[in-house]
Amino acid sequence: MKKSSKIIIGTVLTVATLAGIAVSATPDNCGFGPEHRLEFVMRRLTNKLDLNAEQSEKLSLIKQQLMKRIQDEMRQNHRAQILALLDEPVLDQQKAFALLQNQMQQVKQNAPVLIAAMAEFSDSLNNEQRAKLKNLLASFPKHGPQNQ
Repeated sequence: MKKSSKIIIGTVLTVATLAGIAVSATPDNCGFGPEHRLEFVMRRLTNKLDLNAEQSEKLSLIKQQLMKRIQDEMRQNHRAQILALLDEPVLDQQKAFALLQNQMQQVKQNAPVLIAAMAEFSDSLNNEQRAKLKNLLASFPKHGPQNQ
């Protein structure tokens, strides 16, 4: 696998992780909503990677795509739909599956634009910035089964 492909994949995974962090943040989470958390992460990346104006603009495009996704998800109120499923005495598996399918379809629709923006950003980084990005990714806290 080419080094550039690995970097692009790493960048995609980073942004996906950042999106997950931003989406999981709630206004009750230390007073920060997803917009604030995403802004914090983007500022940190800008500072840690010493991005120039062009690179910052490319990172901003990624932020805009992520914010659009977050806002779309907030509008659809997935949590309320899940809670409604759990209110029933028996979980309606077809409705749950349809909800999941809908979310997956939205991710698929947004993926090409987001991946293109991430690839453009990644391609604009120099070797030193890529190394810093890799170190930042490695230092992110791990969550889930891989950390047990």
